Amino acid sequence: MIRVLIVDDDALIHVTLRTIVNWEKLGYTVVQDCSNGNQVLSYLKNHTMYIPYLYMPGNKLRTLTTFLMDYANAQQGSWQTLAAGIVLIMLPTVLIYIFFQRYILAGVAAGAVKE
Repeated sequence: MIRVLIVDDDALIHVTLRTIVNWEKLGYTVVQDCSNGNQVLSYLKNHTMYIPYLYMPGNKLRTLTTFLMDYANAQQGSWQTLAAGIVLIMLPTVLIYIFFQRYILAGVAAGAVKE
């Protein structure tokens, strides 16, 4: 049985997710309903089974964006080096997009046409 944590601050969507969707029939168990981020954090603090999936276990496994945020917090005001870091992190994605742009656009166009 897969456990589900329902989180939404809109009351209508929150009630709809809880009542209309038959979670048990789909093989899920709703463990908690939360209407804001504070309720989620308090639930996660009391149920440590979720915590390893939220935080990286060490500095070696950090993502580039996490590294960039830590770097920005450490520099506090060095906008030039932060901008250079952002460009370096974006560069591989932009190059891949430029290289495969023809195929990406062809796939989007093929998916937009209804047959």
